[in-house]
Amino acid sequence: MGMLDSSYWASWAAFDLIMALLVALLILIYGLILQFPYFKRNDSSLLFMLFWLFGLAMTSYSYCLSVFMKKTQGAVYLGFVVFICGWVFQTVQIGAALPYSPQYYFSATNKYGRAFFWVFNLFPWNPLTKGITDLGAATASASSPGLRWSQRYSYCRYVPQDEDQEPYDTKIEYRDYDCAYVNMFVQWLAYLALAIYLNNVLPNELGARRPWYYPALPSYWRPRPAATAAALRAVQEQEARPRRAASSDGAGDEEVAEEEERMRALLHERIAKGGDAPDASRFAAELYGLSKVFPGARTGRLALLPCAPKGPDFWAIKGSWFGIEKGQLFCLLGPNGAGKTTTINCLTGVLPITGGDALIYGEPISSEGGLDRVRPLMGVCPQFDVLWGELSGEEHLTIYGHVKGLPFGKVRRQASELLEKVKLTYARGMRSGSYSGGMKRRLSVAIALLGDSRIVYLDEPTTGMDPISRRYVWDIIQEAKAGRAIVLTTHSMEEADILGDRIAIMARGRVRAIGSSMRLKQKFGAGYVLSIGQAGAGRAAAESPAPGEASGKRAAAVKDFVREELGLEPSDESRSYVVYLVQRSLEGRLVGFLRRLEARREELGVGGGGGG
Repeated sequence: MGMLDSSYWASWAAFDLIMALLVALLILIYGLILQFPYFKRNDSSLLFMLFWLFGLAMTSYSYCLSVFMKKTQGAVYLGFVVFICGWVFQTVQIGAALPYSPQYYFSATNKYGRAFFWVFNLFPWNPLTKGITDLGAATASASSPGLRWSQRYSYCRYVPQDEDQEPYDTKIEYRDYDCAYVNMFVQWLAYLALAIYLNNVLPNELGARRPWYYPALPSYWRPRPAATAAALRAVQEQEARPRRAASSDGAGDEEVAEEEERMRALLHERIAKGGDAPDASRFAAELYGLSKVFPGARTGRLALLPCAPKGPDFWAIKGSWFGIEKGQLFCLLGPNGAGKTTTINCLTGVLPITGGDALIYGEPISSEGGLDRVRPLMGVCPQFDVLWGELSGEEHLTIYGHVKGLPFGKVRRQASELLEKVKLTYARGMRSGSYSGGMKRRLSVAIALLGDSRIVYLDEPTTGMDPISRRYVWDIIQEAKAGRAIVLTTHSMEEADILGDRIAIMARGRVRAIGSSMRLKQKFGAGYVLSIGQAGAGRAAAESPAPGEASGKRAAAVKDFVREELGLEPSDESRSYVVYLVQRSLEGRLVGFLRRLEARREELGVGGGGGG
């Protein structure tokens, strides 16, 4: 849906900040209701900040740990380990008063005391325990007044020598040797930053990752034409190297070669002009030798070891060169395994590309920060529905609308309009978990079209739909083409024929043919399908004393006429229609044939027909 990483992390940080605040308030309120001296004598603001900062630090710490977790069961085990570790640390801290004491921290004999101290300070539960201990000591006796907000710094001083420590006077202030608040505040920010960094540099389940030095790249923070030129120059250098045999297992037709030459010329023009080119302004997407290779899996008994032999690499995309113009519906047509979904996954950043590059509205997807700037322009309907079963269709559209930054007043209106278009108004309040497969696909299409997406990816959007629902969705997609580019994948030649302004036929990872529907049918089609209907066939069959006699006479007359005119025999026949396959060699005779057929329509009993 085009959510930025910054929006994703900010939403989670804001949610957990509010939850930690509520928990801290509840702890404080219940402590005051129960009249505990700990809560009555210590300043409420100190207690609130202690619990709130601990909650924030702990959530950031959990973010870091979650980066390494791929399965829910593993997270459960890790949570139990963290609980045990926290309990052990707190036991050592409370029972032995380690390591928060001047004698330990400033010890001349214990060289590791200070290191031990800082190791403890890395974990959020240790400053919490220290803060609780300090505040508890400030209310240990009936005469202990507790701590005030104004003493939040003075009580945190370190004094190496005992004789230099001012005597403890409960009427003045309480003094101790550590400041938990600053520590946990730093932990909150540091662990949050570390979690974001690790989430980017560690490979996800699909292998996507950023280089470890990505924050130092200027292109990550601010786009520059020079970054685009550098990315395209890298493509040019890749093309200059010897090609691998696996990437050249045949080629497409001359239109594919012409498209590749056109894109290569545009590539050179962009490089020559520093990343920009006037001819490229009409394109929403430009693919320059886009390739994706999945490395072979390790095999044999030692498959888990790095030394195990690897199987052959699998080329999912073998150098795609084509452009997708604005306001155009570009259709990727092909069988399973052709590379259609992989192409969309590369263009949306789900999968990292292996070679080549692609520009989406002038932004290279391979450069750091490029995808982050492109994602707000995208709408995506994935191959498999990404829906929450507990939410209704209207709630899905509302949430995604807010994520995309639509004005609050516009979200509800667009949600209602899209639900009406995909014929889900009657189910707007139903949980999506109770939707049928076709209803879920229609909701996913509506989500992809939500907002002002300038490029929309629809991966087999009508899978599982009945013919009527499919027609509704086709109408929506046709209306949505204005002002945006749409990339659609499908197995259906009918769908590609109806929707596609340009069609690219893919097989084994390579584009084999490209062009308009009419052009492809003229070049590769076997001919035309001609259907001739019989007038009143159903009624005549019902009224005739010999069922089928009347329709049989009409069919015989039609077949004789076609045989005389075109020399064809029916390829299929029913009670209402006679179907013929007309070869392309007879294309020149079709117009005259149809005129003569229309002239003898009543005589032959022709009631209608069609062709394609």
